[in-house]
Order: sequence, then structure tokens, then C-alpha cells
Amino acid sequence: NINPTRLMEDLHHLRSIGAAEPYVPEAKGGDGVKKGVIRPALTPQDVEARKWLMQRCEESGMETSMDRLGNTVCVGSGDDANPTRPRLLAGSHSDTQPTGGWLDGALGVVFAIEAARALKEHGLPQVLDVVNFNDEEGRFGSLVGSTSICGGNIDMGSVSSSPEGVAPRLTLGEEIRNRDLQDLPLFRLGDGPLKGPYFGYFEAHIEQGRRLERGNVDVAAVTGYSGELLLRRRFLCYFSFFCCNRPFP
Repeated sequence: NINPTRLMEDLHHLRSIGAAEPYVPEAKGGDGVKKGVIRPALTPQDVEARKWLMQRCEESGMETSMDRLGNTVCVGSGDDANPTRPRLLAGSHSDTQPTGGWLDGALGVVFAIEAARALKEHGLPQVLDVVNFNDEEGRFGSLVGSTSICGGNIDMGSVSSSPEGVAPRLTLGEEIRNRDLQDLPLFRLGDGPLKGPYFGYFEAHIEQGRRLERGNVDVAAVTGYSGELLLRRRFLCYFSFFCCNRPFP
């Protein structure tokens, strides 16, 4: 069994790092009430939260590391009787949108940490690694952290898209240097702390809708999803006209 009291305490502490009120008092929702968490990728609040989460993993005997982009990995102690036993990779992201929801991403990271702690405390093989991707909320691009871990190329010249009052309009490379991460390696799936091998990936996520709430359902598995991509395009059209003195057939 997990420790639900500890889990909720961790979620609330994580919520306090970058809470909207102390950092951006004017941040309000549509109803005028101050709310949300402001922890865009590679801001001081983001890195503070990541280091605190790593500390929580270390208290359970996990080995932790951070890469150049701020991605963090906490590696479980494994199975002494079967060192090559495949593991489960679990987690999400702890960076947020400006005034983002306090459970968006955070829920998946803390759930994964609690599951790893529960395995250890019950004397079970800790064949679970926790990943905390960075910039999944698009400050410097789309899914920057997970794209890099999966081998994609990242543009260090990408400029922050966060509002100026929330995070400075700096490039990804500049913020990496501001957080003193420039000398760290980039994590890659299948190598380093993510060498695995993994039999799967699991991510718990807060529902971004009201279907479960309206159906009085506590938890459900996602079997499919859809995404929307909005593009703006300009078309130049040329029309030609001709005349003739005969009717068309």
C-alpha cells in the first residue's frame, strides 16, 4: 500500500513552489480569484521544484541525476536477485503553464515517486524509475524534454514564449547557462540513467475535462486521444478569364 498522507503532503509542498500569489499577485482566473502555479521550464522555481523532488527520491535510496535541459531521472535500486529484470518507467513533468493547474504533470511525478517508495518500504524489488521531463508545457517549444530524451534535436536558440511578467524572454541556451546546467549531458532513452531495459511507461494524469467527474468515476485508463494543430496559411490565387464568340457545348 502507498502512504496517502505523505503523497498529499508532497503534492501540496510542490504546489507551494511557484504558487501564483507570492510571485505574480495579478495572476487571476476568469472568476477573478488568484490561483494556479507559475513554474515555467528553467525558471528558478522550476529548478527548485526539481531538486526537491530528487531529494524525496534520494530519501528512498534512489539514484538521481539531472541533464542539461533540466530533465531528471530517479533510478530505483532494482532487483538484486535479477539485475537485468526489465523496469517500469513512470513520471510526467513538474513545469507549468503561467498560472497552470497545480496537479497538471505534478500528479504523475509524485504518484511515481510514491509508488517507488512503497516498493522499497514493503521489501519488494524497486524496479521502477521515475522521470520528470522538462518543458512539456512549451516555453521553448513543443515537448522539449521528452523529445530530447527520445533522440530528437533541440534548438538552443529557441526564445521563451512565456509572458515577460512571468519569465524573461531569453533563449533556451541562455536559461540553461543561468541555471548552471550547461556542462551536464543530455539524457537519451536506452543510455545512462535511462538505460533500463524498460517493459513500459506509465503516467498518471489529472483529467483535463469533466467526463469522470460527471460520471462519478475516480480513475480510468486512457484508450485513445486526439490532438489539434492550428495553422495559419496565406494563399495567393491567380484567375484567368477568356472570352469567345461561341457558346460552350
